[in-house]
Amino acid sequence: MYFQKKKPLIKFLKKGSATRFGRGRYPMVHIFLINPYAGKRTFADGLRKKLKEIPDFNYFVFNIGHAGEEAELVRKIRNIFDDEKLRFYCCGGSGTMRNMLNGFDNFDNVEIAFFPCGLSNDF
Repeated sequence: MYFQKKKPLIKFLKKGSATRFGRGRYPMVHIFLINPYAGKRTFADGLRKKLKEIPDFNYFVFNIGHAGEEAELVRKIRNIFDDEKLRFYCCGGSGTMRNMLNGFDNFDNVEIAFFPCGLSNDF
């Protein structure tokens, strides 16, 4: 399983690298975008521990470093996994969700889930 610790994983992924991570082997790639500053700030570590326990689960976890980075990450991830079915999990508040949605030009081969763990969760 692949996940990020402190440095953004997106720097290590390149176009076409999806073949190394199971292209065609798994029906879907799961992408977790986490705002580590949302809510109680303990969600990211707990999520990583839970994900490690799931066998044969093809996923990536990204921590959001600053507001607005969500859209950039979405565009880069969709470019890297251009012909894969993706499920994005937005873990943060309503601002994190809004910023993530701004990164999509279309929703082909994409599913979106929202785990509200911000302060107000108005979305």
